Amino acid sequence: MTSSEHKLSPFERLKQADEQIRERTNLQQAGQHREEWTGVLFRVGDDKLLAPMSMLVEIVPPPPLVRVPGVKPWILGLANLHGALIPAIDLQGFLLERNQILTTSTVRMLVVSDGDGKYGLIVPEVFGMKHFWVSDEVHERPPLHAALEPFVAAALKRYGELFCVMDVKKLLSDERLKDVSL
Repeated sequence: MTSSEHKLSPFERLKQADEQIRERTNLQQAGQHREEWTGVLFRVGDDKLLAPMSMLVEIVPPPPLVRVPGVKPWILGLANLHGALIPAIDLQGFLLERNQILTTSTVRMLVVSDGDGKYGLIVPEVFGMKHFWVSDEVHERPPLHAALEPFVAAALKRYGELFCVMDVKKLLSDERLKDVSL
């Protein structure tokens, strides 16, 4: 230690050490700005997909639904969520034409918003949040059911596992989703 370091208080020494560590860290990370991306992993049929957290309002167990007569079977009804009525859409039924059973304890409703309104996407299972770096995006994709392919925006790879990101905006703007009457 130099004589000037002996004169520093313990607090000043800690502050100096903190500044040195920050300086080294900033030099190491120069040019390596890493942006984080977070999504919720869920299942449709046998496939797992990610929904961007930026599109999700909340995730809830399916609330009681009021059936709407004269609509396609994948429109499960209307849900009263916090005083607002939102359509409950069986995502598996819509995309794969394979309606799901709502009695299992793993079924969840992903409440999504397109800015104009909210929609409840009923999915068989939600696995939780997954965190990625934007740089984890890859061109390869895991095998997926053909009906899901048009709604995949990107693929991410983490620890050797591939994940597809669903383009929720594209899904909500699909004309078939707006044509609900029988």
